[in-house]
Amino acid sequence: AAWKSVSANGDLTAGPDLAAGRGQLQLRIAQLADLQPLVGTPIGGSLAANVRLTPSAGRPQARFDLTARNVRIHGVTGNAQLLASGAPNALRIQLSAASPSLGGSPANIRVRARANDVARTLELDRFQLHYRGQTVHLLSRPRIVFARGLAVRNLRLGAGKAVIAVNGELTP
Repeated sequence: AAWKSVSANGDLTAGPDLAAGRGQLQLRIAQLADLQPLVGTPIGGSLAANVRLTPSAGRPQARFDLTARNVRIHGVTGNAQLLASGAPNALRIQLSAASPSLGGSPANIRVRARANDVARTLELDRFQLHYRGQTVHLLSRPRIVFARGLAVRNLRLGAGKAVIAVNGELTP
């Protein structure tokens, strides 16, 4: 299917969870400006995404990649890449994003995590943010639980001599 610079191609079947999924899907938006009437704000850049679900002996495999190039929105320009691969109960996730000028200064972030769709958890392995000459980095191996609300366990971030610690729950 295609509309303006937007194209989607694939055959993807998925149930309530990834375990029953199979197939592939490709999405390309060569000019995000084509979506401006839909999002109601000026936007630019491009986006490409691929999803592949492969059945495997008891452990289906998923692969997702998304690349955003020269995205411009609300005066901020940047690039980002999101990769995820593995079984639904052991999905490895990597995120990297950078902007040459966020509030007048360059910024970048790198995150590596493991997600478990079955247990509804996310465990951060790496978090590093560089902005305005400061670095914020992960000091612990936190766990975030998405079942019956949101729970954060043992999140500790360091920035210079400061430590930010989060333990708690948000429930509906």
